[in-house]
Amino acid sequence: MKWSFKLGAVSGIDIRIHFTFVFVVIWAAVQGVSGLGGIRGALFAAVSILLLFVCITLHELGHSLVARRLGVRVKDITLLPIGGVAQLETLPERPLHELLIALAGPAVNIAIAAGLALIVLPLGSTAALLNPGYLSYLLLGSRSLLALLIYLLGANLILALFNLIPAFPMDGGRVLRALLAMWTSYPRATRIATRVGQLMAVGLALLAFSSFGSISLVLVALFVFTGASYENQIVQARAAIRRLRVRHALPTHPIYTVATEDALTKVLEMSYRTYQYAFPVVQDGMLVGILSRDDLLAAFQRGDRDMQVAHVMQREFPAVSPDDMLLKAQQLIAQADVIALPVFDQGYFLGLISLEDINRTYANLSW
Repeated sequence: MKWSFKLGAVSGIDIRIHFTFVFVVIWAAVQGVSGLGGIRGALFAAVSILLLFVCITLHELGHSLVARRLGVRVKDITLLPIGGVAQLETLPERPLHELLIALAGPAVNIAIAAGLALIVLPLGSTAALLNPGYLSYLLLGSRSLLALLIYLLGANLILALFNLIPAFPMDGGRVLRALLAMWTSYPRATRIATRVGQLMAVGLALLAFSSFGSISLVLVALFVFTGASYENQIVQARAAIRRLRVRHALPTHPIYTVATEDALTKVLEMSYRTYQYAFPVVQDGMLVGILSRDDLLAAFQRGDRDMQVAHVMQREFPAVSPDDMLLKAQQLIAQADVIALPVFDQGYFLGLISLEDINRTYANLSW
C-alpha cells in the first residue's frame, strides 16, 4: 500500500504501517491531556492506543496465519487509522476455509480478553470490577495499570463482537457467506450476505436518529453499506472472469514470426512497422523462443545490435491451451516475468497472448 513503511515481519508476513497512523497517536495524546491531565495523561493515552493496535495486529495475524495454513498466500498486513488490513494474494476456494479464516481474527481477540481477565481479577475485587461507577472512575480518571488492562480487555471484547456482525466488510459477513456457500454457489451466497449487511446498515442509520443512537452510527452504517456493495461487485466480477478462457482473449490480427538467424535490426524495423511487442521465433516450423521488444531494446542499449535473434530470445517459457482459464494465463505471465505466452492446441501453435490482450478482454467484459 502506498505511503506505508515496513515495521517488521512475522512468519514471512510483512507488518506495515501507514503514515497517517501517527495522527491517531497524536489525537489520543491530545485526548489524554484534556481527559486525564498533563503529560502523564497524554503518555497513558498514547500507550493505550498503541497497545490496542498491537491487539489489532494480532487479530489480522490470526486471519493471515490460518490463511497460510490453508494454502492462501498473504502479502502483508497494513495498519491504518481505522484498523488493520490483511492483504490476501489469493482467495480461499472452499467455504470451510473461508469460515476458519474469518473466525480466526475474533478468536484471537477473545483469547486476549480471556488472558487479560486472568491478570485483572487478582488485582481487584470481583464486586468492585463489576461496579459501573468504579469502572468509569478507572477508565476516565485513572492512569493505573489496572485501568490500562481493563481498557484493553473491554476493547478486545468489543473488537470480537463488532467483527462478528453478519455484514461485509466485517468478519461476520464472511462467516455468513461461508455458511451460505455450503449449500449454494459462492456468487449467490455473496449476494445474500450483501443484502443482509445492507439491511443492517439501514437499521443502524435509522437507530442513529432515535433516542438510543448517535450520529456516529450513520458513519458506521455508510461504512457497512458501501463495504457490502464493494464486496459483491468484486465477487461477481471475479465469477465472470473465471468463466473466461484463453480463446476469448486470443488476438485476431496476424502474428508475424522471426527466425533464429534474423538480425536484431530487422526485427526492430518490423516491430515499429507492425506495432507488435512480442515475436514468436520459429525454426524448421517449430516454436523455439520468444523475442520481446523489451529484450530487443535492451540488446541495442548494450550495443549488441548486430547480434542474431538466437542470442537474445527467451528459450524457456510456459505455454497455455485455448481452454485454459484466462486467469491462469495472467498468473503465469506474472510468475514467469514474460511479456506473452504461446498458445498451443494439440501441439499446433495458435499464436501469442499478452497481458495487453487479457486486460482488453477484461475491459470489454466490464463494458
